[in-house]
Amino acid sequence: MEGERITLSNESKKSVDTISILVVDDDITCLSIVAAILKKFKYEVVTVKHANDALCALRIKGGGAFDLVVSDVHMPDMNGFELQQAIAQEFNNLPVVLMSADDKESVALKGLENGAAFFIYKPVCPDDVRDLWQFAAMKKKSQVVIEDTTSEDKTSMSASSVNEDKMNKKDSRENP
Repeated sequence: MEGERITLSNESKKSVDTISILVVDDDITCLSIVAAILKKFKYEVVTVKHANDALCALRIKGGGAFDLVVSDVHMPDMNGFELQQAIAQEFNNLPVVLMSADDKESVALKGLENGAAFFIYKPVCPDDVRDLWQFAAMKKKSQVVIEDTTSEDKTSMSASSVNEDKMNKKDSRENP
């Protein structure tokens, strides 16, 4: 054992600040372009061609393995809206960004109204994806806020109980 060297792989050296993104698109060209752009901004990227493969990847690696999902809207078998709904039901707080070449406002609105974090129109350019880290940060912040809110609620409940007691004592003094 003495003198034995242990070499860490790049995966072991993964930075805590690294944002991991799962990209889903049935168009292999678009998938490659989006992945290359994201990698340029130092995002860790995993790509899949089908929505069902995305759900499998999320289940195998666990929802916490990815910070964000970027999905095309129009895909065979399961569209991006359906994927987003499945992710929302199974993996709480995992943000989904939808993208589409369909430039109808109604498509973007449908996605946003159903809970998508953001909507990108294709063709995707670097400026469209540069700041996707913000949605992953919101995910992490919302997890902390949920924990903080719980303790705040207890404080608020205690404070409101104290206020009610004070009001009851005041009422009993005024109305003997």
